[in-house]
Order: sequence, then structure tokens, then C-alpha cells
Amino acid sequence: MDEYSTIIIDEPDKKFKLIPLLIFLGLQVLEAIGTVIVAALIGQSHEYFFSLTWFSGKLITLVVAIAVYHKSFASDAKSAVKNFGKFIAFSLVSFILFYVFSSGLTYYEALIDKWFDLGEAANQEGIYEYIKSSTDIVHYILLGITIVILAPILEEFEFRKLIFDSFPGCHFLIPAIVSSLIFGLAHMAEFAWTELLFLPVYVLPGFFFALVYHYSRNNMYVSFLVHMTSNLISFVMIMANLDSI
Repeated sequence: MDEYSTIIIDEPDKKFKLIPLLIFLGLQVLEAIGTVIVAALIGQSHEYFFSLTWFSGKLITLVVAIAVYHKSFASDAKSAVKNFGKFIAFSLVSFILFYVFSSGLTYYEALIDKWFDLGEAANQEGIYEYIKSSTDIVHYILLGITIVILAPILEEFEFRKLIFDSFPGCHFLIPAIVSSLIFGLAHMAEFAWTELLFLPVYVLPGFFFALVYHYSRNNMYVSFLVHMTSNLISFVMIMANLDSI
């Protein structure tokens, strides 16, 4: 546990820590500010506007997160290397289970579209628009790095590491549920009742990632790897079907 997360509320039972939650909120604000600043600097007419602003916001925030929690990043990396065989095996099994689980969510999305004619979730449509905003290879590289590397690492650190650190004395289901709900709400691009129908598409994967994090003995690199692999497959599939989107 880092020295930055030592302020405790409800000291006798150590049920809740304030600092990790404040850092979580601070990183959300930092990403928003970083994105706005980069957007203002390059201008909306820039060919790489969407990809560069998204990439920059994530990168700036991740660098700060690693700087603040460098001991946790180093400790988890050391543990993963020390138990490399178990690390890979657990990550592989977790990803296979997640892939099967995701297939059910895809079926759910199809039903929602069929019943309500809503198309894709606003967040997903936004990603499609980001990808289609340019056909330049640099644009695709920036988006690929953001979607496959930066976003999964930052999200797992924020929604798993920080939220779980905020509830050290509670049953793991409490931070798992809290983190998955916040994870789902954070992926809502629009606050409309129709978007609530898509909420399970993000809340349930968030809960799955929370289980992976917990059962890996809170090793961030396992959830990093599972989340990154999932996003890689999604990104490749989107790129392969770009003309039909």
C-alpha cells in the first residue's frame, strides 16, 4: 500500500480510506483538463484532433498516476515476474472466461437493438467516429495505442486499484460493485434513459475485471493484460470492418 493512501476514516475498523478516492477524482479532473488544453492548442481543424486529444489526455493522466503510485506499479510487476507461470495461466483463463462472457453481452446488445431500434451505445458510436475521422496511419496508431494500451492500464488502475484501496476493511464485493457501477457510468457518453439500457454492457465487464483483480491477489498487471487483450480484439475487429460501420 502506498504512503499516499494512509488517511483512514472509521479508524477502528479501517473500512474506508479517503486518499485513494481523492486521487481517483483528481485523475478524472486531470484527464479532462489535459484533453481540453491539448484540444485548444492543436485546434479542432487538426487532422489528428480526436486521436491526439484522446491520446494526450490518457497519457498525461497515466504518467501522473505512475509517478504517484510508482511503488505499487513496481511491486505488482515484481510479483508478476516472480510468479510468471501462474501470472500467464491466470491471465489466459481469465481472458477466455471474459471472451465467453462478452459473447453473452453481444447477444444482449443485439436484443436491445432489435426491441428498441437504438443501434449502438453512444460511447461505442463515439469510438467509431473517432476512428473514421481520418484515414492516416498516424491517426490509427494513436488510436490503437490509446484503446489497446493507455485506456486499459489507466482504467484498471483507477477503477480497480484505487477503488479497492478505498475499501480495505470491507468484503471484496463492496469495492467490486462500487467500481463496476462507476466504471459503467463513466462509459455513458450521454445521460439519457436509452443509454441506461446499455449500462449492463459496461457494468458487467467492470465487475468481471474486479473479480479478476481480486482473485489475482490485487495484482494490477493481470487485469491490465485481460483488459488490454479484450480491447485489442475489439480494435482489430473494428478496423477489419471499418467500411461497413
